[in-house]
Amino acid sequence: MRKYKHIIFDIDGTLIDTEEAILQSLKDTVWEILHKDIETCELKFALGIPGSVTLRKLGITDTERANVRWNEHLLKYKSRIRLFDNIPQLLDNLKMNGYGLGIVTSKTRNEYMTDFAVPFELSDYFGTVICVENAARPKPFPDPLLTYLNASDMNAEDVIYIGDTIYDSLCAQNARVDFGFAAWGNAETQEIPADYIFKRPVDVLLSLLENNSRISKNDIYDLLNSYNICYEVTEHKAVYNMAELSNISFPYPESIAKNLFVCDDKKCNYYLITIKGDKRVDLKAFRHTYGTRPLSLAKKKDLKKVLGLTPGSVTPLGILNDKEHKTHFFLDKDFLIPPSIIGVHPNENTATIWLKAEDLLRIITEHMNPVKIVPFN
Repeated sequence: MRKYKHIIFDIDGTLIDTEEAILQSLKDTVWEILHKDIETCELKFALGIPGSVTLRKLGITDTERANVRWNEHLLKYKSRIRLFDNIPQLLDNLKMNGYGLGIVTSKTRNEYMTDFAVPFELSDYFGTVICVENAARPKPFPDPLLTYLNASDMNAEDVIYIGDTIYDSLCAQNARVDFGFAAWGNAETQEIPADYIFKRPVDVLLSLLENNSRISKNDIYDLLNSYNICYEVTEHKAVYNMAELSNISFPYPESIAKNLFVCDDKKCNYYLITIKGDKRVDLKAFRHTYGTRPLSLAKKKDLKKVLGLTPGSVTPLGILNDKEHKTHFFLDKDFLIPPSIIGVHPNENTATIWLKAEDLLRIITEHMNPVKIVPFN
């Protein structure tokens, strides 16, 4: 993913889930003014464009009065409007990583304040906010994003716009700005052109982290926070083997992981084997059981190239640096025995983090590396 300076968000369907409230209140408005009972599925074209445009498309001439009534009807459904999961954590981590955050929305300034800024208390995250009245033409024209670029003194290549509708996509395309599709707010990905597709808010952070040569210790903490994963950290001096680890006082010594990074003789497949600290791995038996080619410990240069790690720092979390998904992860099933805590390095050997094995598996599985939970004697 390209290195960006600003991340620009749409609001409805991207940061907050408003679809039901918007469509139900629009349905009520149309019934009141036109006496037409239109199903909400037929009103989805309204998502992502200014209210006045929507009302004109429906054949309503007095759009100003109708927009007032629409907002009044919307109040009945306010309780159904919510933030999408993990949005505050995403905004926190983006700010902490130095990204400028902004908004480009089809809402009026008043709607931005009453529907978003005040109830969700997120306005402090955003430096530049472009509402529908701030640009000469609305989405899908490029004007809203061009206005943002001018106001924030950014170039088109410095920003990415994240939204959930075809109007957002076309606005970005017309402004020559990269577009990220927020699939968490709209499942119809095939119909909307996008440079990136984000299935969950955390995918935005993951994609940005892939710009770095390697995911660092602090990046790992940011990632765990974005996932809402509970974890503890033990900071310690640099350690390079299990013997040195045994000299440190840990809160969960029985949950310390031992990690072996191995490859086959053709260097076609890599395997990260994570077992309980008091166990050993017989590579010949492993090869026989899982049908691999002859195995040996991976060399230092391969560890750096594939996992982005140095000797002494081997950890399952290094798999997040494996952009080609070469590494097969094998986890000792005993880590899933309650309390199912596992202690691993956060890609650096100066700390150990303690988290649920299930959470670790979820992170690696979602990174699309092969995962197996197996017994080790």
